Amino acid sequence: MMEMMKTGFLLNIIAIILITILTIFWGTAVLPIDLFEYPEWALEGAKSAIH
Repeated sequence: MMEMMKTGFLLNIIAIILITILTIFWGTAVLPIDLFEYPEWALEGAKSAIH
């Protein structure tokens, strides 16, 4: 039983890392996503929360 839990936990960690990497690299190639640009709608919300 414990071996199955270890294997399942390891598979979950690998899946999380793999999905994150694929989203960053493949998602930016297919979708017009700029990882280094802050979205305009988020800037407006942050400004209104500060003031």
